[in-house]
Amino acid sequence: MYESKKAYAFFTRERRERVDKAKECKLVHIIFQSDTMSGIVPVGPEPSRIVCPSCQATIVTKIDRIATTKTHLIACCLFLFLCWPCTCVPYCMDSCKNADHYCPNCNAYLGTYKS
Repeated sequence: MYESKKAYAFFTRERRERVDKAKECKLVHIIFQSDTMSGIVPVGPEPSRIVCPSCQATIVTKIDRIATTKTHLIACCLFLFLCWPCTCVPYCMDSCKNADHYCPNCNAYLGTYKS
């Protein structure tokens, strides 16, 4: 009888250790997935200082401004309401464009700030 209790205690201790290890592995996996796999980085309209999820370097993001549908609609409205000399103004203003952020080291896409 004593041997069976000892074996049972060993079995439960071993099982608890395996469960604890499994929990640790799941926790590490979730952290790894959310930090590096998703690539979601909070960015704004200006260059941001962040750690690149791809190359793990601390960088200041490189920004490419891209005209959007909103930019084209503003230009069309200016043209239609007889302000055609001002049609090019939305294309010159950063506030009418989206800011795409890239890593200057590895050129990985980091995120977009939509204006």
